[in-house]
Amino acid sequence: YLSINNPKAREKLLEIMDDLYLLDYFRTLNPDKKVYTWRKKNPLKQGRLDYILISESLSNSVESYIIKPGYRSDHSIVIVELKFNSFKRGHGLWKFNNSLLLDKKYVQTVKETIRNFSTQQDDTDEVDDILSLEVLLMEIRGVTISYSSHRKKERDLREKSLLEEIEKLESEGKINLPLIEEKRLLLENIRKEKMEGHMIRSRAKWVEEGEKPTRYFCNLENRNYLNKTIKKLELDGNSMIYDQARILDEVKKFYENLYTEKDSELLDLDLEDIIQNYEVPKLDKCLSELLDKEITEKEIFVVLKNMKNNKSPGSD
Repeated sequence: YLSINNPKAREKLLEIMDDLYLLDYFRTLNPDKKVYTWRKKNPLKQGRLDYILISESLSNSVESYIIKPGYRSDHSIVIVELKFNSFKRGHGLWKFNNSLLLDKKYVQTVKETIRNFSTQQDDTDEVDDILSLEVLLMEIRGVTISYSSHRKKERDLREKSLLEEIEKLESEGKINLPLIEEKRLLLENIRKEKMEGHMIRSRAKWVEEGEKPTRYFCNLENRNYLNKTIKKLELDGNSMIYDQARILDEVKKFYENLYTEKDSELLDLDLEDIIQNYEVPKLDKCLSELLDKEITEKEIFVVLKNMKNNKSPGSD
């Protein structure tokens, strides 16, 4: 076509694709390539009218996308070959759910853990402070995981119970609207808490209450997981591998090679001799003493106050 054919239908299709997170995978593979799946003679018209749309979650499973001439038809054949492989998920990094800080029972549990740890430390020989902190953090982490797991089970049971109660109340002949609304409000609070978890895990930068449905954040969360997953890997020579063990082995080899010392001559260099040949700026006595001082609580507090919400530096 010389111009966009049926723009309203095209706009509607793009809208559906955006809403359902669907991909025109051929265009993903060939952003600029002109290929046609339909032709008409006299006058000549041609266009790519035949698509196979796939969800983003399937994009890493596509092995090939082929367009072949049709048989007794003016439309071509479109073939998508998918290769599925079961990937075993690792343990990943544990992340603290900071909504627990609003749970008085949890806060009390952690305080009790710290007190017990301090008592044990008093009864033992002197231990390195950093090691003590690491052990304490490990203790708190264990308590937190156990508490969170129990809390989730209780919440899920409560949600299931509320759904059953609401369903039973709505099926009765004489409907008690105030009681139904009360139960629905409790159910909404539980689901709101779950939705906030989806929002955080989706890593959405801007969240405005009521702006997006839960499905939006669930899709973002799922997309974040997919972006971290390598389901296929192209090697030198254009060969493709799909086996998880082989992919992990190739990734390991790549980074081993990347960070392996290439020039053994560098090991014999004396950096102090090299630096002496250059005028390296030095700190004056006043600034040097300032930087050597212990970090104050006030400085720590200022840094913490300037951090983004729901973010923390490092795995601690």
